[in-house]
Amino acid sequence: MNSAADRLPRLPACQLCYQKKIKCDSTRPVCIPCSKAGSDCVVLNPSGDETFSRAEIDRLEQRDKQLSQNLHTFHIDEASATNTTDQPTAEAGRTVASIENSSVSHGEGLRSRFMASLFTNPDLRRNNTELLQLLARVPSAPEPAFQPCGLPSAEDGEFLFEKYLSWSHVQSPFLRRDEVECLSGRVFLLAPADQPASNHDLFRTFMILAVGAVFPFRNGTHTQHPEGYYLAALQHMGSDFLTRGLASIQDLLLICRFGIYHRIGTSIWDIIRLCGRLCIEQGLHLNENPSSNFMQAQMERRVFWQFYMIDRYSSTLLGKPFGIDDRDIETSFPADANDEDLVTANQSLTDFSAFRLSHITLETTEMTVFFTSVLLRQISSQIHTEFSRLAQNYFESSHSHFAPGYIYTTLDRLMKDLQHWRDDSPVFQQPKCLYESQSWYDLLLAREQLYLVRRAIDLVPKRDRKTPRHICILCLKTALRTIWTYSTLCQQRPLITHTRSYFHMMFTAGLSVLFCVSTATRLEKEDISDASAGLFQCEETLKDMSQQLPSARHYAAVFEALRRDTTRKLNKILDALKSDNPPQTRGPNDVSSTFRPSSSDRSSSSLRTSNYLALGSQASSESNILGTNLDARLQENSFRGNITDNLAFAFPGERVIPGDTAMSLSSVRDNYTALAVPDNFSPGSDLFEWAFLNDETLWNMESVLGEYVYGDPDRHIGASDAFEFQ
Repeated sequence: MNSAADRLPRLPACQLCYQKKIKCDSTRPVCIPCSKAGSDCVVLNPSGDETFSRAEIDRLEQRDKQLSQNLHTFHIDEASATNTTDQPTAEAGRTVASIENSSVSHGEGLRSRFMASLFTNPDLRRNNTELLQLLARVPSAPEPAFQPCGLPSAEDGEFLFEKYLSWSHVQSPFLRRDEVECLSGRVFLLAPADQPASNHDLFRTFMILAVGAVFPFRNGTHTQHPEGYYLAALQHMGSDFLTRGLASIQDLLLICRFGIYHRIGTSIWDIIRLCGRLCIEQGLHLNENPSSNFMQAQMERRVFWQFYMIDRYSSTLLGKPFGIDDRDIETSFPADANDEDLVTANQSLTDFSAFRLSHITLETTEMTVFFTSVLLRQISSQIHTEFSRLAQNYFESSHSHFAPGYIYTTLDRLMKDLQHWRDDSPVFQQPKCLYESQSWYDLLLAREQLYLVRRAIDLVPKRDRKTPRHICILCLKTALRTIWTYSTLCQQRPLITHTRSYFHMMFTAGLSVLFCVSTATRLEKEDISDASAGLFQCEETLKDMSQQLPSARHYAAVFEALRRDTTRKLNKILDALKSDNPPQTRGPNDVSSTFRPSSSDRSSSSLRTSNYLALGSQASSESNILGTNLDARLQENSFRGNITDNLAFAFPGERVIPGDTAMSLSSVRDNYTALAVPDNFSPGSDLFEWAFLNDETLWNMESVLGEYVYGDPDRHIGASDAFEFQ
C-alpha cells in the first residue's frame, strides 16, 4: 500500500468494488481489487454524474503536495528577507511600508484605536492639515446630567405602556402582554396612597416607561427624557435583584433593550453575558420536560431566545465570544401562538410540546416578528462560526491555497441562506410599526449581507495586498445598498428612530465603500460614480443621525473628513476618464440600476443632475445641497430575487472588455498617457495619496464604534480629546 494513503483523505469505493459489493481500500493509484482484475479504478463524484480516475486523483494529490512544499519554502525565504530589511524607527512613525505590512485582525473586540492613529499618523498630519483642523473644530458632545424622575400621570403612564406594547414588544416579547397591562393597572390605577407599589413593580414600571418614552420624546409628544425614568428604575433594583429566577433575566433584558437607545452606564455585552449565565443556571437552554403550565413553558423559551438574539448581535459586532454555543442549545422555539390561544389550549391539553408541533395558524401571531429576528441571528451565528473555522483550518502555509475555494463556496451558500430568509419573511397587510414593514426586512438583509461579505474579505487571500475585484465589487454594492436602504427608511418617520446600532451600521457601510474604492484592482466608471453618490448620502444621513445622537458627532465628523479626502481623489479619476471620452450629461437615469431612484423621485432629480459628478473640493462646499436632494427612495424590485443577480456575485474569472471604461486605481500611473495626465505625474502626486486609506486601520476602525454601541462606554469617551492640533 502506498505509504501516503494513510495521510490522505480516504477515497470512496471505486465503481468495480461498489458493483461487486466488496471492500475497497484507499490505495493510490489503483485499489487492490482493481489491480488484481486489471481494470481501470474509477470513482463516482458525489452527485453520481461524473467519474474520476483514481490515478488522476493520485497525480493531483502529489502535485498538491509538491506545490505545498514549494509554498512553504517560499514563505520561509520571504520571512528571512523581511527580517533583514531596515525597520522604521519609532521616531519616524508609521510609514507607507509599515502600513502595507499591517494585517487585519479578527475577533479581538477593540481591534484598533482608530481615533489615536488618525490624529498621530505622521503622513496624515503632513498631507491633510485641513482635515485635522476640521476635526479639531468639532465640539465635544455635551453629556447632559439627568435626574431620576417620578411617576407620570396615569394618562401619560398608560400612553407609554401602550407605546411599549405596540412597538418594542412586537420584536422582543420577553414579557407577557397581560402582565404588562396588569402592572400598569396596579401602579397607576389601583395602588392606594398608604400602600405604595413594591420595589420590583416600580423597577419594572420605570423601565417600561423608559423604553416606551424613546419614540414620544424624540418626536416631541412627551416631555420627560427617557434617562430620567431609567435612573428612577435603578433606585428600585433592591438587593434581591438577581434572585427572582426568570423575572431577574427579564429585568436584565429590559436594561439591554433600553441600552440600545440610551446610555446605561455599562456594557450591554456584559449584561447579556450575565443573562446567559442565569439562563444556563436555570436550564433554559435544555430540552427538559416542560411545565404543564403552557404560559410558563412559553415564557421560558421566549426569554432564552431573546437572550440569544441580543447575545449574537452584540458579540458579532464586538468580535467577542458567544455566551453559549449553538451546539449546546437543546430547547425548541416557543409555540407560534398568541398568549390567549395558549391559555385556552391549556384548559384541555397538558403537553406543551405536542401543542407546539400541532398548532397551525394561517395568520401572523404575536411571535411572528420575534421568530423572524431569531432566525436571522441564527444565520449570523453560522456566519461567525463558519468563517472562524475557515480562519483556523485553512490559513496554515500548507493549506492556504485551499482557502479561496472554501471561502467562495461558504460565501455563496450563506448568501443564499440570507436571501431565503428574506423570501420567507412575513408580510403584514397593515403594518403598525417598523418591525412589521417590508423596508425593515430589506434593511436587515442588507446589513447581514454586508457583515458576511466583510468577513469574507477579511479572510480571502490578497494579491499584492489588493482585494480580488469580484469580491470587492460585491462589498461595494452591498455597502451602497445598505446606505440607500436605511436612508430611504429614515424618510418614514415616525416609524423609525435613530439608534447607536443603526449609526454603527451606516458608519461601517460608509467605511466599506471607502475601503473598496481605495483598494479595488479595477473599477468601472459607473462604480466610481455610484460610490461617490453613496458616500455623499451616507455623510448626510450620519449628520442627521448625530442630531439625535450627540455623542456620535465626532464619528460623523471623521467620516465627513474621510469622504472629502476620498471624493477629491475620485473626482480626479472621473475628470481623467471624461477627458478620454466625449463629454456627456449624466442624469439620474444613467445611475446604476441597482441604486436608481423610483419614478416618484424623478421630479426632484433635476436638482441633483447637474452636480452629480462634482465630487471634489468644489462639491464639498455644496455637499448640503447635493446631500439634501440625493433622495434615497429605491424601487423595491431592484433588490428582490436571486442575490447573484442583485449584487453581481460571481466566482473569480475577470474579463477585460475592450473599450470599456474600467479604471484600475492601482494602475493609474501605467495609463496616464492615455488619460492625458502630465508626464511629471508621479506616485507622490495628490492622486496617489492612498496610503492612509489602504491601511487596514480603515477596515478595522469601526471596531471602536462597536464599543460605542454595545461595549464599555469608558473605552471610547474622549478618544479624540487627548490629542492637540497644532
